[in-house]
Amino acid sequence: MVVEKSAVIKYDKHVASRVFSPDELEALDSYMLKYRKYGIVSVLENKLDGVYVSASTE
Repeated sequence: MVVEKSAVIKYDKHVASRVFSPDELEALDSYMLKYRKYGIVSVLENKLDGVYVSASTE
């Protein structure tokens, strides 16, 4: 898939984070932060020429 940057709009939908304390991570003896960011990408109808997909059914 090849996409021109100006043909899409991307925005964040959900950010999930979790902090582990040193009590939970005894092997590391430090804090650890896990961070995941989910997003949605919308294609603008008037810029569909900026999107190319090559797909095979095999």
